[in-house]
Amino acid sequence: MEEKLITTNYNLITKKMESKLDLSAIKALSKEQRMNLAAAIRKDPELWNVVNGIGGLSENSEKGLLQGNTSFKKEVLANVDVTIKNKQDQEIKTKTNQYGFFKVELAPNLYSVTFTKNNIQSEPKELELLSGMTFCLNYEFERIE
Repeated sequence: MEEKLITTNYNLITKKMESKLDLSAIKALSKEQRMNLAAAIRKDPELWNVVNGIGGLSENSEKGLLQGNTSFKKEVLANVDVTIKNKQDQEIKTKTNQYGFFKVELAPNLYSVTFTKNNIQSEPKELELLSGMTFCLNYEFERIE
């Protein structure tokens, strides 16, 4: 129950902040909701790094960073296969973690990304990744069975 409450609060905040970074969404939370958010941040190493300004790439990096989250019905979806192909058809595979998060450093190139869960595959998402760039690609599954 507590895990679901934390996830729900986290999803509520990220939804409120999607269109623009509006910290008033966090300030408007009750004390209990803020405590649950803090607990969720402490449990997720990637989110902890974001909040503390750690991680990501330097603007001088020769590589780019592709990262994102997967979900189903606005809830985190873990263990999703993420397949990344460059224009030379070289393939890189990874999985989302228990928080539905993935992160991959890649050479600058054009990429096609697909997400697969329970043999259900997304349409390819095309993107161009540049040196020192962080590209956020989130995917919401419409169904998982």
